[in-house]
Amino acid sequence: MGILWAFLACHIVMIIVSVFVHSPTFDELGHLPSGYVNWFGQMDAYRVNPPLVRMIAAQPLIWLNPDLRFLSPVATGTTRSEVSLALEFLVSFKFDAIPYFFYGRLMLLPFSIVGLFVCYLWAKDLYGHRAGLVAAGFWAFSPNMIAHGSLLTPDMAATAMGLLFWYSVWKMTCGPIGWFQSAGTGLLMSVTILTKFSWLPLLLLYPLVMFAVAVTTRQSRWIMIKVFLTLCVCLLLINMFYGFGGSLQSLSKYFFVSSRFQQLAQVEILKDLPIPFPAELVLGLDRQQFDFEAGFWSYFCGEWRQRGWWQYYLVGLWFKTPIGTLSAFLLSLGYCLFRVLDRWRNGIRGSPSIVTLVTLALPALFFLALVSAQTGFSHHLRYILPIYPFMYIFSSQVVKVFNYGKCTGKAAIIVVCLTIVGCCSNFPHSLSYFNCLAGGSANGCRYFSNSNVDWGQDGFFLLHWLKHHPEISVNGYDLFYPAELFVENAKPIPEIPPEGVYIVSANKLIRRIEGPSCFASLKPVDRIGYSMFVYRVGPSQFSESAGTY
Repeated sequence: MGILWAFLACHIVMIIVSVFVHSPTFDELGHLPSGYVNWFGQMDAYRVNPPLVRMIAAQPLIWLNPDLRFLSPVATGTTRSEVSLALEFLVSFKFDAIPYFFYGRLMLLPFSIVGLFVCYLWAKDLYGHRAGLVAAGFWAFSPNMIAHGSLLTPDMAATAMGLLFWYSVWKMTCGPIGWFQSAGTGLLMSVTILTKFSWLPLLLLYPLVMFAVAVTTRQSRWIMIKVFLTLCVCLLLINMFYGFGGSLQSLSKYFFVSSRFQQLAQVEILKDLPIPFPAELVLGLDRQQFDFEAGFWSYFCGEWRQRGWWQYYLVGLWFKTPIGTLSAFLLSLGYCLFRVLDRWRNGIRGSPSIVTLVTLALPALFFLALVSAQTGFSHHLRYILPIYPFMYIFSSQVVKVFNYGKCTGKAAIIVVCLTIVGCCSNFPHSLSYFNCLAGGSANGCRYFSNSNVDWGQDGFFLLHWLKHHPEISVNGYDLFYPAELFVENAKPIPEIPPEGVYIVSANKLIRRIEGPSCFASLKPVDRIGYSMFVYRVGPSQFSESAGTY
């Protein structure tokens, strides 16, 4: 257990460091004030995501500012009130707002700890103690887990709670299924869905899994009755969380903005049916669907277009997962295929537990297919963060590869060490991490943009760079955020920049509207993190080798 506690300690330390060294990212600016107003019943704020996670993160803001009130209007139609809330919050607090983002991030740290432990427990139950340690190591030193575990966004909470839910389902099916277990599963399902709407398909996936269990155990009547209890508890708690606002309202009474929901509201047999969800949840899904239908300009592998790409997330997995973890996954996949072929050759009938296969593979594959199918835009690889722990658990089978003689356990040690090296070599810039297959983190903006590379997270590193280079006068900035937020009297970069020093963020290098940046063809003389690049127009005043600050 000493290794497990060491992994956990390293993971917590890296997350806490990341919490304090990174400036608030774009989505965090809206999540924090939205979580505050959610506590006072204004559920329209950031309605495209459930309010649970941001309400937890907003607790310190409420404790320290109980009388704070926002004047931003309620969201209607296609408007989103979190934008005006973010602006109002920043105008009111200015730089005094920064500590509240730190406090909110720390409030969400337990989710990452829970995820690491569940990863260990599930892999241990399936493949043994050493496999559990390997899975825990993959989680602890995953740049993706560290990056999103240190942000005030719902992705880590959704990842951890989704993993905990499916682990509890798997454990429950290993023995008799009781009534209290079924009710508890309903509670856990509701919490999981309230972290992110991406888990709403649990309401369909869970009955399918349990039906498979019922067929194999020949207890279909009682199991399916308990499934019904689970769903009832889940729906009751979700509606209770929203204060039963608009619950059981029919589709015909909504004003939808997306074409799909408008079409559903016109179907004769559906339009008058009571919907077992609160109104704000339904409107949030509608607003989210509107975004997918409208489509946004997206960037992928050097190309801009009005829609997204189905292969976007697969390529992202390949480029943003440490080489050690990818190697373990491929070795484990090869090991499983070899075992299946070996059993078939020897005439051994039967297969691994269908329940284990379904609860481990189905959530990850379904989640990947669901997100990849939404091609209205392709912006954020964080949307597939919940599939990573299932990948870690499956990959922990690497402990069985070359498991003989002096080679016993060597493969597992090598892949975990490679993962640790990949993580630490890029830390604390975990959000911008890319493995060597992409050419390293410095080349990430050649393939992806937005939160995959540059989300405004390196503002403090910019201040650090300027402090340690007082002899340099920066002639202009082109950053993710307005440079005035960090630098007094910051100047924009003119269309034809004269001789001087300029700082450009990764997203601006690949901007679409104005055409490629004039700096895109130049080699940076320095970089700030992996999201900002320093350029010198004219004779170089820097050394040839670029550093990272």
